[in-house]
Amino acid sequence: MYVHGLRRALGGERIETQGSAYRVRLNPGELDLDQFEQFVQRAQSAMQDGAPALAAEDLRAALALRRGPVLAELEELPFVAARALLERRVVEAIELLAEAEIALGRHDAVIGELEEAIAAHPFRERLREHHVLGLYRAGRPRDALAAYQSARAALDEVGLVPGPALRELERAILSHDQSFEAARAAPAEVRVSIPVAPTPLIGRETELVRLTTLVRQRDVRLVTLTGPGGIGKTRLAIAVAHAVADELVDGATFVDLAALTDPTRIADAVAAALGVAEDATTSYLAQRSLLLVFDNFEHLLDGAEIVATLLAAAPRLRVLATSRTALRLTGEHEFPVAALPVPHRSLPTYESLRDNDAVRLFVDRARSVDPTFELTHANTAFVAEICRALDGLPLAIELAAARTRIFAPEDIVARLNQSLDLLADGARDRPFRQQTLRATLDWSYRLLSEPARSAFVTLGVFSGGFSLAAATAVLDRDDALLALLLPLVEASLVRRLPRAVGVRFGMLETVRAFAQEKLSADGGEQGVQLRHAEHVLAWAESAAERIASLDESAAVLDQLDEDIDNARIALATFASRGEMLSYARLVLALSQYWIVRGHLAEGRRCFERVYATVDEPATRAAALVRGAVIPYRQGKLEEAKLRWREALELYEQLNDDSGRARTLGELGAVAVLERELDDAAAAYEQCRLIFSGLGDQVRLGICLANLAAIEDLRGNSGSAAAYGEEAISLQRGLNDVDGLTLSLQNLARVYSAVGRTDEARALLKESIDNAMQLGYRELLGYGFLAAAELALAEDPVTAAQLLGATAEVFASVGAEIQDAERESFDRIQANLKATLGHDASAAAQSEGRTLPLERLVSLATAGP
Repeated sequence: MYVHGLRRALGGERIETQGSAYRVRLNPGELDLDQFEQFVQRAQSAMQDGAPALAAEDLRAALALRRGPVLAELEELPFVAARALLERRVVEAIELLAEAEIALGRHDAVIGELEEAIAAHPFRERLREHHVLGLYRAGRPRDALAAYQSARAALDEVGLVPGPALRELERAILSHDQSFEAARAAPAEVRVSIPVAPTPLIGRETELVRLTTLVRQRDVRLVTLTGPGGIGKTRLAIAVAHAVADELVDGATFVDLAALTDPTRIADAVAAALGVAEDATTSYLAQRSLLLVFDNFEHLLDGAEIVATLLAAAPRLRVLATSRTALRLTGEHEFPVAALPVPHRSLPTYESLRDNDAVRLFVDRARSVDPTFELTHANTAFVAEICRALDGLPLAIELAAARTRIFAPEDIVARLNQSLDLLADGARDRPFRQQTLRATLDWSYRLLSEPARSAFVTLGVFSGGFSLAAATAVLDRDDALLALLLPLVEASLVRRLPRAVGVRFGMLETVRAFAQEKLSADGGEQGVQLRHAEHVLAWAESAAERIASLDESAAVLDQLDEDIDNARIALATFASRGEMLSYARLVLALSQYWIVRGHLAEGRRCFERVYATVDEPATRAAALVRGAVIPYRQGKLEEAKLRWREALELYEQLNDDSGRARTLGELGAVAVLERELDDAAAAYEQCRLIFSGLGDQVRLGICLANLAAIEDLRGNSGSAAAYGEEAISLQRGLNDVDGLTLSLQNLARVYSAVGRTDEARALLKESIDNAMQLGYRELLGYGFLAAAELALAEDPVTAAQLLGATAEVFASVGAEIQDAERESFDRIQANLKATLGHDASAAAQSEGRTLPLERLVSLATAGP
């Protein structure tokens, strides 16, 4: 049992089998007993050298390793004879600690600890001696004399008498021995040479706890805070230093490196901060327990070896450094400092924003320049937008908040497109590089090599991040990509973005604005933008092909989510250069993404621009077919019909059967909504023949699904089910998740109408799960509507909640519920008012509009 527990705790590779026995492989100094002995031995040496403060620090570290009675859970095993020896070593450490604390004049600190130890070991005379001495020197002679009497009585019980040291203490107390009094030492004053921050630390509570815990660990001697300029590294380091300084014998000292330009002068800066001669730094630190805080190390990395030298020479020294790049020294623990979390767009209310860390920082700094500033229901959304636009970067938020002297939050938002100009004129007592955000970023930029600078400004063309492949394409030099990217990441100008799979990088928006500014000044903007746009076009067309071929559609849509900002930039680039055929190709590549994700308004604007500028027949016809889907979804049937009729004429001129059949199918959809069911059926039958002949199985499945819907509207449940089942079988074989999702919903309605409720529920659950996987919001809305209809008879409250969710989904994507489903919606609405009453029904629907998506999916798929 014990071996099994050790394997789980330490890992199986650490447990070796030797015959019938086991052995644990340990690294040198890893066992807590070894660490305990090292601390005690070092404390004994410190006491001999007349350094009780250092001894006390080591002894407290040693005793902190003890979590309870030695080998407490192994009392029945034969090797516990060592237990008494180990307990004795613990008591000896307590005795030595008491001696050190009394020598330091910290009598009160050990009296209680001694009393606990005496209760466990009543016959240890040395504990008794320190107890009596501590009480007397604490100004409690009567208590000291009573402690002596207690010691004598305890010893008498076992036939012993007090030794000479105890008896001498009694004599000194009774005679008020002056030499005894004179031996009392005054407590040493801890030196703390750390700046006091002029403003409170906001939003770093978790980091402060984590970092302080890390710095306190005995085996951690070098910690480096890394992050971009303005992220708050110095402010956090100062807070940590103040938190731990009192725990170190010699406190903490701050070494500001910002003004240095020569790495060889770091040692001089350390000496000046410590107040010692330049050649005495190492010897001064050798026997001191001290935290050195090096601030702004990034431009002096060639001199970082001095830190390693000091740590090697001074075993009690600890170093906390701030740098935009890690020092790359052995034993270094890097602590990346992240931006403050910003408000999520889905939490727009005053109550949800008030406690956000970035918002709290803005409000605090705004009040420092305008004491009347308040966060109100009217301005919270604007403050939140400022914090989001500035990526939670503390310096940028502080500089923006300073503008509340003359601007309201809504005015600041309007000016943030010139954010680097807006974020200027910081506090005069800041270093110059931190008085404006531009100066802060320029500080990092100037530390880069020329190739790295060029890569930095080029990568600023990306918005929302980029992959390694994208960076390679735009930099146009894949041979040196990693060599160029690494210094940018190390300098915190580029950051690796959190991602479950693969690697992706990005910039804070304020950093990106600086890179774009530099790129524009260098005159290379046009070429970089074109390479970026051409890469995005190639990537988007490849993504569209994968979606059309049903190759991991959900994953591709997720990738498009990540790169949609880059796509928008590429569209703007093509439009500004008048390259409208490339613009149209990118619009076509993005069309399915816009439809699935519900970005109908954006898609509509882009297609309108294509219609106004592109005459090339094949491209225009494709744009008319795809683009008209959007007004169709928005309920603008006449507009959609006009677009599709024009496309049909073009495809007939081009003799393109596939395009003609697809357009006929779209016109069939219009006929369904106009209740021209015979015309609709004829159109889909014609499409069916063409797609069968072309071998286009995906389009054939869509035709079958639409024929099923037409038969359902005609009241022919049997043939509707047959068409629907054939469509689903085909789409399952193709893994056409998109088409299958809609077919499942349609067949679920058919099954529900003929009483096959359990089968309907199963189909609907699969459909909703698919819609969630795709992120297809409109199909999810139709799924909620179908689920509301199924829930109506058994759980009208749930039906009302799902109906409210349906309305919210369609409103959020700017689409209209189509006529057949609108009839179902209105019928459920009337039924709910009759069943629940107007007020209860409205309340439940209102609740459904605000329920989390996961909760709504659970309600829709739970069953009776």
